[in-house]
Amino acid sequence: MAASNEAITEEIEALQAIMLDEVMVLQGDGGVPTGVEVVVVPATAQNVKEQHVRVTLVISLPPEYPDASPSITLRNPRGVDDDVLEKIHQESRQRCEEYLGCPVIYELIEVVRDNLTANNTPSCPCAICLYHFTDTDTFTKTQCFHYFHSYCLGRYIANCEEEAAAEEEQPQPAWMAREKKQLMCPVCRDPIQKELNSEDLLLAAPPEEEENTMEFRADDPTLVALQQKMAQLYLKQKEKGGIIDLEEEKNKFLLSSNRVMLCVVVSKILEEEQGCAVL
Repeated sequence: MAASNEAITEEIEALQAIMLDEVMVLQGDGGVPTGVEVVVVPATAQNVKEQHVRVTLVISLPPEYPDASPSITLRNPRGVDDDVLEKIHQESRQRCEEYLGCPVIYELIEVVRDNLTANNTPSCPCAICLYHFTDTDTFTKTQCFHYFHSYCLGRYIANCEEEAAAEEEQPQPAWMAREKKQLMCPVCRDPIQKELNSEDLLLAAPPEEEENTMEFRADDPTLVALQQKMAQLYLKQKEKGGIIDLEEEKNKFLLSSNRVMLCVVVSKILEEEQGCAVL
């Protein structure tokens, strides 16, 4: 066991020498390494601006490692499709089988990095317009790794600036300090880059899918036909008692003053009739 721990320590030290501060070592009782955690990004020759996706890889080492395969967890994926994550899991399991009895941590990191490099375009939709990104779309990645079409983000920032300017014009007591508005990510509400400029972002072309989408028209023949069909269905259900009147149901057990008076009168009449019957 001591020899195994020493081999794991040597492997992790070699890994740290290659990847520097990118590796976080997980330790158990007595300082024995139990795994590593690495935030993996695509290989872009250290060009951070071109790293559009990422995922946190957690490799848990069993006591029998390397004679037993480690377990792999992919956490906090950003811009990575579920199919890509499943492919990473499959290739990682295959790599573990190939390297059984040998150091495999670095190989697993490379499996993840290769897949991210091959899929370095966000697969999630823009959180503002809900259209997916195409190869021709211009998009912006925030520091919190959320993705937006540059045009959509420009509209969002411009709207935030208009709201902030309107609040500035509102009268406020002299003793109350005016809170300075900070630009927040539309998804996670974390502060986003100050250098983002709405005017520059709005110079980008609108999303390609939005441009190709047919303009909505209320007088569209298909929509009008559907409305007429649903109106007929509604009347048919209403005639059969299939439509629930929410207001009527809500007041079903409500006793109004008129209803109470009616109950009192009926009760008195019944009492008088019973009295006459006894006589």
